[in-house]
Amino acid sequence: MGEDDRSQLPGEFNEKKKGVPPEIAQKILEMDVLIAKTFSTQAGKKVLKWLRDQYIDGPVEGYVVDRNGNINADATTFQMYQREGQRIIIKNLEMRMKRANSISS
Repeated sequence: MGEDDRSQLPGEFNEKKKGVPPEIAQKILEMDVLIAKTFSTQAGKKVLKWLRDQYIDGPVEGYVVDRNGNINADATTFQMYQREGQRIIIKNLEMRMKRANSISS
């Protein structure tokens, strides 16, 4: 990755703005591209849709919130953090795919 390529990295991965060393920026970009390639296949799209349906768009009834959207009194802090952790993983994959696609466009 040359100097000009690194300046294309958005936000937190542009070492000119945040001090990210070139070798780290390169590894981040390589992983973003691999994730984008993996989830752009027909099978990858199905898996990502399933993950999103299960952990972001799907119901959480009886887990953290009840049928009315109120916080479940029986839900522990651990369960709420666990649910948020599941969501963060999918959001991170989607963000990295978007970033890879914006750089390759």
